[in-house]
Amino acid sequence: MNFNASDARQPPRKMKHGPQHQPTPLPQQMPQPYYGAGYGNPNASFNPNNYMGYPQVPQDGGVYGAQPNLPYQPMPQPQGFPSMPGIPDQVTAAAFQYGFNALGQSSQAVGREFEKYVPVSRLKYYFAVDTGYVVKKLRLLTFPFWHSDWSIKYESESQPVQPRYEINAPDLYIPLMAYVTYVVAAGLVLGTQDRFTPEMLGIQASSSLAFILFELAVIFVAMYITSIKSNLKLLDMLSYCGYQFIGAISALMAGLLFKSIGYYVVLTYFSFALGFFLMRSLKWQLQSDSAANQQDPYAASTSGTKRRFNLLILMMVLQTFTMWRLSAHLIAP
Repeated sequence: MNFNASDARQPPRKMKHGPQHQPTPLPQQMPQPYYGAGYGNPNASFNPNNYMGYPQVPQDGGVYGAQPNLPYQPMPQPQGFPSMPGIPDQVTAAAFQYGFNALGQSSQAVGREFEKYVPVSRLKYYFAVDTGYVVKKLRLLTFPFWHSDWSIKYESESQPVQPRYEINAPDLYIPLMAYVTYVVAAGLVLGTQDRFTPEMLGIQASSSLAFILFELAVIFVAMYITSIKSNLKLLDMLSYCGYQFIGAISALMAGLLFKSIGYYVVLTYFSFALGFFLMRSLKWQLQSDSAANQQDPYAASTSGTKRRFNLLILMMVLQTFTMWRLSAHLIAP
């Protein structure tokens, strides 16, 4: 075995290689597995242009002369009805429409039955007021002696003009607000006398309402006995009877400021003022049985004039008595 020491000192020879081979870069996205024709990827979202694993067809004609794909247009959903899973949208829309129609018919039936006992449409007429009407009507109730035109205008044969356009028309807004104000004023007067209790406030509210109903009952019984007919309805009479709360409130405030002397002065004045208002307002709306058969609702009968006058006097006396009864016990001697 020959050993040459010089060979040991020679540097190692370089290996000759061919052209440099660059490693193939890994793809940025791993290829998706093929599930076969007719089987889609269960994890993939629905794509109308790539369905059941088939690639998207190019828009320029694609392979094998395929036609370009039309844009995907989803089926329009019925407006206003939510879609329910497993039920066609047409069936859902029909069910909702049927339910809405049934609900509307039932609400109309309930409204008709309620209208028989509570005339809601008629009540809207009595509350058709505005600020100008309220101010003018309060001035008319307080100072009726200088008012000249007491006629009521009518839109039709039986429907008068709304109160906001006719100051002589009866309303329920002022009587209702006057009733609430009277209860509050009674509580104030009781408080100044150290007699206020919640029970007393409830007694004042219930007793005042009972007196108004009693007055209405007496008036209708008197009209029935004397055979006096009238175009006035129950709500009209309730309106005219409710105006007396204006006099009761004024008398209470006068009694609170000027004791019993001021109370009786104001009570006497409003007794005449509201009595004059009733006389002029109801004069031609009350008619006897012989005039009731005539076409003119304001026709008067000579034979029934005395009975109408007596009925109006009775209403004035009842109104004065009610105002006194509602306020006299609240005034300190």
